[in-house]
Amino acid sequence: MPEIQQFLLNIKNEILYVNSHIFIVAILLLFLFIATYTDLKNMKIYDKFNAVFFVTRLLIIILPFGITYQWTHLIGGLIGGLFLLIPAMVLMHKMGGDIKFMFIFGMYLGGYYTIVLLLLSCLIHFIYSIVSIFIFKRQNKKTMVPFAPFFCISYSILTLLGFLYL
Repeated sequence: MPEIQQFLLNIKNEILYVNSHIFIVAILLLFLFIATYTDLKNMKIYDKFNAVFFVTRLLIIILPFGITYQWTHLIGGLIGGLFLLIPAMVLMHKMGGDIKFMFIFGMYLGGYYTIVLLLLSCLIHFIYSIVSIFIFKRQNKKTMVPFAPFFCISYSILTLLGFLYL
């Protein structure tokens, strides 16, 4: 009888674990879609939006969702922020909202997944830029392109492929 109780308890814990991860993925997709919309419309990700995103992350850490916070999540935030901050400072680009957004997004994903997401985002952005500049001639090399849509596309691809499982 204790084996059956333990088995049922394990099933319950697994269901809670999977449901909490689905909840986190849904939150990330919601914030990504909102960031993509505002970035496409206004070429800006607002600080208030980033603050809500950050507070949501803190609530997920504090509330008992069955998800532990690890140092890799903080490292992911630093990687995400610095990966965009350093080129923005060197090239004098205005990417403040994208940098803050990626810092918070990296805190959700952790270090490894943040690197994978950033590399795929840059690859998709590169392909888009090459096609836009050389094939369609819609933009030149100085044209500002919003970066949040590429985060959204990359995260969606990686999630659908099953690569990103928090």
